[in-house]
Amino acid sequence: MSLKLYGRAVLARSGAAVTPSGDKWVVLYYGGWNQTTDAWDVDLAPYWDGLTHLCHFSATVNTDATLNYTTNVVGNATKRQNTVNAVHAADKLVFLSIGGAPGSANFLNATNSTNRAGFVALIVAEVAARGYDGVDVDWEATGETGAGDPNGADRPQYVAFLQALRAALPVGKLLMATVFGSWALAAADSHPHVDRVNLMTYIGAYNPATDKATHVSPINEPVPSPYLHGIDRCVTEVLAAGTPAAKLQFGFSRFAWHYVGATAINGTFTSVEDEQDYSTVPASGAVWDAAGRATYWNTSSPSQRIISAEDPISVDDKATYLRDRGLGGVIIWEHQKGVVGATDPLGVAVSVSFAEWISGGSVTPAGVLYADGAGLLYGDGVQVQYVGGGGPVTTTGLLYSDGVPALYIDGMAVEYA
Repeated sequence: MSLKLYGRAVLARSGAAVTPSGDKWVVLYYGGWNQTTDAWDVDLAPYWDGLTHLCHFSATVNTDATLNYTTNVVGNATKRQNTVNAVHAADKLVFLSIGGAPGSANFLNATNSTNRAGFVALIVAEVAARGYDGVDVDWEATGETGAGDPNGADRPQYVAFLQALRAALPVGKLLMATVFGSWALAAADSHPHVDRVNLMTYIGAYNPATDKATHVSPINEPVPSPYLHGIDRCVTEVLAAGTPAAKLQFGFSRFAWHYVGATAINGTFTSVEDEQDYSTVPASGAVWDAAGRATYWNTSSPSQRIISAEDPISVDDKATYLRDRGLGGVIIWEHQKGVVGATDPLGVAVSVSFAEWISGGSVTPAGVLYADGAGLLYGDGVQVQYVGGGGPVTTTGLLYSDGVPALYIDGMAVEYA
């Protein structure tokens, strides 16, 4: 089969191993619920090349200022140890995440002046015992009992906790602060005490009475929303408030956001099905919104709706944006949501699009070429035409080069002329 390209060419991916440069991070959040036994039983091979760190989510906080490993199924000591061992065997680093939404209850009690030192000591002891490479603090204003507001009235206590944890962690251990809302303020408070500040730039709209069917993680923000802030707007505000670009990481998700009743992106909707598995995303029909720099689907199955989610084109564009802004990295929420049966299309996309950036190469030339499952090929959202024999390309996925040259779509060889 010959390929005649009308659009940008194919992102080359060599077969060489990726060696992280150290200052470029791609962090995958991995919920304890992914691991169904104490033994490591999760296949992350589709995107190991595009990752540098795994974030083990999450320990929560008990009312007595101790750590809870049960709520989010992080598990017993054996399970936690097996997770750390598996990640290290893949030459990646692994964080222990603390908190979440829900999961931020009782932070106020654990980090007050009476309990702070003991709580910090428990965290440091767990890091040492299991061999975690660092800690992710995900304290959010969730409305749960004792969660408080780390970006509001409880800012001094939040900062004092980060300072104490930073001081107690051994040299070489890493610390991240994951923030949501009041982006610039939260990052300004956090960044002097941590190695990375993570922006949770992945959420859609909820209220059909006041909001529109917005993208979940657009780079741009064509239609302002109380819930949506485009990645570029958030990054720009945080940088302007003083957070160094090298410490800043934006986020995107592996879930899908369904706006039931919507007929157009940024249109009205009747209800929301939020954080749906990626298996609910149609196999074809992806639409690239050049203004928002995001992908969506307009579908009538199982009922009329707009679906906002990532695809290979949008993942590749985020790698390009990351390089262009000179940021420290990205966070990806969350592994399980993106698994589709025995496949992981977004995992493959991450591997292809971020691997060269991690190793110091360029995300360009070109972009990702992919098949939509209906015999059409696209490059960065621009349709390209294939000619010659061999029938249509019907396997959905990334098309990449192994440098021989030979082209593949998710492992299926395609003749290259």
